[in-house]
Order: sequence, then structure tokens, then C-alpha cells
Amino acid sequence: MIIDGPCLSACTLVLSLLPRDKVCATPFGLFGFHSAWYKEEGEVRFAKEATRLIWNMYPRDVQKRLVDLNWTGDEHPEMIYVQAQTMVNRCD
Repeated sequence: MIIDGPCLSACTLVLSLLPRDKVCATPFGLFGFHSAWYKEEGEVRFAKEATRLIWNMYPRDVQKRLVDLNWTGDEHPEMIYVQAQTMVNRCD
């Protein structure tokens, strides 16, 4: 899998589902993380259980990086952006 642009939301699960040696990023690769949410009656509601499930799927090094960026797996409405090459190998 080559990350060559924004890899946002559910796309970041590639970090959980594929071995790291099967993922690489170009200089344009960008991961974007946020809490799980849904809309109900026009209002955004955070899905605590879904967020916790996804958080627990991420490898420990990804969790640590997100904690360093002030997200602990709880509600975080803003997107947290991380250059993909800091989390996966550079594509050759």
C-alpha cells in the first residue's frame, strides 16, 4: 500500500491491518486521525465505543504518537494530521 496523499479517518486503519513492511509513503502522504462520530437529528455525536475499538486496534507506537499529539483515544473532534513518512517507511 502506498500512501501518496491524504489518508484520513478509516484509511488510517491500514496501520493496524497491514504489516508495516507492506506500507510506504511518499512525501505527500498524510495521515489524519479523529474520534468516531455520527450525526443524529443534525447533531454530531461521538461514538465512544467505536473510538475505543479503533484506538485499541492501533499499534502501540501509533497510540504513543497520538498521545504525544494530545489524543488519548477519547473524544477528539479535530483531525490530527501526521506526515505519513514519520509512521511508515518511505517509498523507494
